[in-house]
Amino acid sequence: MSKKKVIYFWITSLLVSLLAWPPAIFNLLILVAYVPILIVSIKTKSLRQLVITLYSFYYILVLIKTTGLLGEGHFTYGLVLALFVLPILWMMPILALNYLSKKGYLLIGILLFPFLYLINEYWQYFWDLSFIAYHLSFSLGENWLFNSIYPLTGVLGMSFIIISFNSVLAYLYVFTTDNGLIKKKFLHLGFLIVVLIGLPFSLIPIEKKGGNKEAMEMEVAIFSPRTEDRDFLNEDFDKQIEFLIQSIDKDEVNNLDLIIGPEAYLSDLNDNPLFTNTIDQNEAILKLKEICKRRNTSLLIGAILVELIKSDDFPSSSAKLKQDDIYYEIYNGALLISGDKAVQWRTKQILLPFVEKIPFHPYINYLSERISFIPRMNNTYGVKNDVSPFKVNDVRIVTSICYEGLYPLQLAEKVNAQTADLQIILSNDWTIDPPTVSQYETYCHAVGKGTGISSILVNMNEKTVYLHKDGWTNRFENYPLSVKRIQLN
Repeated sequence: MSKKKVIYFWITSLLVSLLAWPPAIFNLLILVAYVPILIVSIKTKSLRQLVITLYSFYYILVLIKTTGLLGEGHFTYGLVLALFVLPILWMMPILALNYLSKKGYLLIGILLFPFLYLINEYWQYFWDLSFIAYHLSFSLGENWLFNSIYPLTGVLGMSFIIISFNSVLAYLYVFTTDNGLIKKKFLHLGFLIVVLIGLPFSLIPIEKKGGNKEAMEMEVAIFSPRTEDRDFLNEDFDKQIEFLIQSIDKDEVNNLDLIIGPEAYLSDLNDNPLFTNTIDQNEAILKLKEICKRRNTSLLIGAILVELIKSDDFPSSSAKLKQDDIYYEIYNGALLISGDKAVQWRTKQILLPFVEKIPFHPYINYLSERISFIPRMNNTYGVKNDVSPFKVNDVRIVTSICYEGLYPLQLAEKVNAQTADLQIILSNDWTIDPPTVSQYETYCHAVGKGTGISSILVNMNEKTVYLHKDGWTNRFENYPLSVKRIQLN
């Protein structure tokens, strides 16, 4: 294939992918977005040229779709590394397809390619450099046409369908043109027609279902402080508690099923760490218990937690030495506080590389105990392996924290461990950029449809949204408390 044709197909695939990938609204185009780049992969003989083509394609796609985060100054090591590493990971299955094509096994390559792509999506969950999971199926999270299919296929199954459809179209193009069955100009015209047809079908909105008299419902209030509040309350536990109680009292909320606050709202590691060992005796927590009792409600809120552990040696790879035989873990967690019950807590299970953990730190710390010049990595959060749901008035609630909401396999594990009715995703103000917020909501819609569970995505700055498993949304837009009744099933 000539360089001119490679550039033509590269631009076509990139433009259609940008139109299809969230937060773009023409999501149905994902069914054909990869066709041109797959044709290039099949027809290109030079490995060097193909690597440059694929890497630049994926790099520019990721760069443009993360512009909102970069524009807000989120230049974390993990995000920057993801920009360079993800294109390498994503091109691997396509390089395998190219190899089989050059060896004369194109049909076998086409049949194997969707499985290789699916394996590539799957295994990235389970290594220490796991980034935001960009499943192909996330792009169809808000498309009404696939509402009934998602529960059957799940997120991975829908990705398989999407990439298989792209692969078959690419194969048909190569087969028909190589054998002179159809002229290329007619195939290009057909591709354009398919794209134009896909545009209006991507824009049909999802309508909320009504009239379900047996629907399970909850009345909830979202506590949504603003960024300027967070900056004022930063690392001052007493101020955080005071502002929260004042917000509840000001709105005079009573008899709600649940009040929900954002990720890591309670945090004061320097002067007043929240120890899980004595959490029910903590004076600030007792104040929250008292207001929950007085208002006849419960509170679910994000907190940075510390657990003290007595041990003869490091109890885990993430544990830190406090003194003598006392160690401690730091968790990014969630608390459930009620007026007359013991406080319950869960921790984040999947930690962000370079933000909440040092990749491969268990191996580094193992070596540090045996080789003196290797330092121990102590700036990693811990994980408590308890994914059981909270229970509030017979509603079973699983919690995810921040990017955990984008890991459908982990959420499925939580739901399958014990049936759940609602997922609450605790986030904060990691972004206030509308396109990025829209993108994240689309991903969560796909996860909800695939796992069959509705979610509340809890953000600061009045950005909280309820995402029903059927695809419709309900927004919490009042400050600092916003009260709504939500339908779970």
